[in-house]
Amino acid sequence: MKRQYKWIAFLICFILMFALGVEITPLSERAIVAGLGIDYDNGVFTISAQILLPSSDDSKTSNIVVSSAKGETIGEALAKISSESSMLVATSHCNLVLLGEGTLNGKAYSSLDYMIRNAYLSENALILTTEGTAKDILNAKTAYSDMTSFYIQRELMVYGNYKEAVHRNIKEYLSSYYTENSANWLTKVRKVETEKPQTGGSTSAGSSSGSGSDDKVYVLDFARCAIIKGDNFVFDGNEDVISGINLLTSTLDKGDVVISDGEYTYCFYIVKSKSKLSYKPENFTAKASLKVDILLKEIVSSSNETLPFSVIDVEPDSKVDGLLKEYFNNVITRAFEECKSHEVDIFDLYGGFYGKMGRKWIDYSKNYLEKSVLLVDTEITYY
Repeated sequence: MKRQYKWIAFLICFILMFALGVEITPLSERAIVAGLGIDYDNGVFTISAQILLPSSDDSKTSNIVVSSAKGETIGEALAKISSESSMLVATSHCNLVLLGEGTLNGKAYSSLDYMIRNAYLSENALILTTEGTAKDILNAKTAYSDMTSFYIQRELMVYGNYKEAVHRNIKEYLSSYYTENSANWLTKVRKVETEKPQTGGSTSAGSSSGSGSDDKVYVLDFARCAIIKGDNFVFDGNEDVISGINLLTSTLDKGDVVISDGEYTYCFYIVKSKSKLSYKPENFTAKASLKVDILLKEIVSSSNETLPFSVIDVEPDSKVDGLLKEYFNNVITRAFEECKSHEVDIFDLYGGFYGKMGRKWIDYSKNYLEKSVLLVDTEITYY
């Protein structure tokens, strides 16, 4: 009977809510945030929101602005943006967060935790860090997109491959923060000035038609990743670190692999890859088993000699197969060793050792990272 009363009470409340009406903020009074930047310097937060403003006419177009405000807390800064724009800042559709350099040392976790706990952001929002300030990146005029927020999401989620950027969302970042070593990584984005793209039309004697504006335009570069330990930035990872992390922590379905034997250069394409880690805590050893499905795309001879085999052949000779396996093994090993040299357990070997040995591992684990070894075994299937 008590359950029936609960359902009746719920229905009554539901009916009353619709009968009395629910106040809904009109779309014209909302600031729809597509990208959010969080900067921190000398005790002050600067929050920058890239906002889509609905058009006042019937053209169904939107204006794009970046609104910024300062505050001693994130909540204060967001409230100022709402007050100054006379609109409700709506971040429910925001799928991108940029952490400025100042935020990365000491304020990254608390900032993201606040945004999640106060229901401002989805835990699946993409997260990156920036060279310089997040505000500067959001304000950059890019050559191939009207909005840096959409540019970044498209690059990382559609066009990027394993060498170019690491993918990280808020949920993944916070989860890694709570591991024993608190090792984390974020793609670092920076702007690079470029020429304006051509718009077509006729040209004359060495000149070309452009956009007609003298404003500088940029492309965005993602070739480094920030390696983080707890609340502190540790170092910038290069292509090897990015590649190693992606190969061991992600399921890949794109990306070129280029190798050379001195006479010939071979370009392969990753159709799919997946990996698995196994652990032997008693001797501080972990083994990464990588399986890669790969397709040969191109062979180039340095001396125009006859090619050793054709791209229509499914499988190359053992020499090339060995070079490929060596490439994958070395990339993952270099990523691990580089992070290890900075005392960062980037692949959370502690968690794997603990899972294998149980509570005994706690007493066994002193200086574990210094003693740890990562072995890599690659299995390749050719298409």
